[in-house]
Amino acid sequence: MKDYTICVWDCTFTIEDENGEDLKHEDGTIKIFEAPDLDFSHISEYVDEEDLVLSKEERFPHKMSFEEWMNNCPDHVSVNHDYTDDEDEVSIHVYGFSVDKKIEKERGGDA
Repeated sequence: MKDYTICVWDCTFTIEDENGEDLKHEDGTIKIFEAPDLDFSHISEYVDEEDLVLSKEERFPHKMSFEEWMNNCPDHVSVNHDYTDDEDEVSIHVYGFSVDKKIEKERGGDA
């Protein structure tokens, strides 16, 4: 069996005020920061293999095919698909998305 070493892959930070409230963007999402010039590799010295759980990115990969993405669109998003069926060597696929204006407005969109 191969021996493995626990390593630091990525390190991100948030900034909190004196009440523990995270610094946020205007849309309410938390601001995430990096410190690219610092070395955090020593953190792995305090982690044992049994402390680890698979990350969200591994469990729910954000990279998926466009077709998979279309099939997983929320209920309020309609996906329309059309394509040319000429005798050319190239098919052109055209996708259109429609979102209910009420839902888009509720979510802060430009409805």
